Amino acid sequence: SDKDGSQKFYVTKGYPGNSSLLSPKKLQVGALLEVPTSTLGSLLNCLDLEKFGKIDHVKLDCQGMDLEILKSAGPKIVNIAAITAEAHDGQYREASNTEAKLAQFLSGHGFKFVNRRSRLRQITGKLLSKIPSIRNLGIRLPTALSVQVPKEFPIEVDDPTFVNIRFEAQLRQGQIRLWQRG
Repeated sequence: SDKDGSQKFYVTKGYPGNSSLLSPKKLQVGALLEVPTSTLGSLLNCLDLEKFGKIDHVKLDCQGMDLEILKSAGPKIVNIAAITAEAHDGQYREASNTEAKLAQFLSGHGFKFVNRRSRLRQITGKLLSKIPSIRNLGIRLPTALSVQVPKEFPIEVDDPTFVNIRFEAQLRQGQIRLWQRG
């Protein structure tokens, strides 16, 4: 979360993977729970970054909260080599989590955008999300439609990914490998 403590959590009916700290615009809420929350900054403060030096990869899929969670990391965000985050701004009330805003925030902390969803992937994804019966099938688009990654990076991810320029050489040399499955 972007706050330590507790918050309301909207459990979506029929689509539990779309549950969020933000109220969904279209999906029905099956339950509203009070859940304990922590910030990314609190998690980073628990890690001995002097011992480990860096975190290779942080992958977020926080249903509209990715940008706020990244902002909560504080100054230790620069110890992360790469970040993969999802941009959901139209599915949840009060979400302002666009790909452009993620890129703007992360570029201000030394990250560069190394892959983005292709326009074809964006359009196809929006169409599929509008048809509930197709959505229930859990269809995944082929990576070739999803990812445009420079060949020099050993990255296998489906979502927008940002690389910290401090660790770019290690990524190019294969000392850090990024991947996501599912």
